[in-house]
Amino acid sequence: MQSKEYEMLRHSRLFKYIDEPQFKQIMHCMQPKLQKYEKGETIISDGDAFLYYYVLIHGSASVYKFEYSGERVLIKRVSPGGIIGMIPASSPNELWPFTIIAQEDCVAMLLNSALIASCKCSFPCKAYLVFINNLITAIMQEYTYLYQRIRYLAMKSVRQKVCAYLVEQWERHDNMTFNIELNRQDVADLLSIPRSSLSRELCRLRDDGLISFYKYTFKIHNLFQLQKYANNTEQ
Repeated sequence: MQSKEYEMLRHSRLFKYIDEPQFKQIMHCMQPKLQKYEKGETIISDGDAFLYYYVLIHGSASVYKFEYSGERVLIKRVSPGGIIGMIPASSPNELWPFTIIAQEDCVAMLLNSALIASCKCSFPCKAYLVFINNLITAIMQEYTYLYQRIRYLAMKSVRQKVCAYLVEQWERHDNMTFNIELNRQDVADLLSIPRSSLSRELCRLRDDGLISFYKYTFKIHNLFQLQKYANNTEQ
């Protein structure tokens, strides 16, 4: 493992509160392996057996759910340091419920789920216990994220969805001016609306004086009004 890849994995949230010697010990026990994927390549398909946790080292990937109609719904975008595998880890049938596609050339570190689940030590070391606690925390965070996604799906109007997304970005960045990570198509997929509807609504919000934007940079001018639309309290 190269130093850059080692450091990226070292600072993943799975290894929070684990020092250098403990990290090396865990790596020895888990026997991770590197896997490269080309842009557009399917990393995991819906229904595949759950064998590994994936920690993204380089590049980016998108998690999709494909409907029977062929329509795809974006679940989330994964950036370097992100973890894939929280949902099937807690599923009774241990199958992947989503499809993950590389958005650009990327490298992932694969951690064998069976080795993680079957610690062979009579008395698990402190590092392993901390790792398991981090893993449980990551699973809880994933379910929190999916709850937010369900909120978008339950919203009835395009304006409510777009305003809720912008308010969420404000909360995440704690700043009225922020950059979003997703392109317009990915945001539209996330909100389950056509891209044209998203662009049209953003322009309307801009014309109403609520926001301004340029490419990936947004600035909120009237947070109170956006929150009213997001909460569907605007009459």
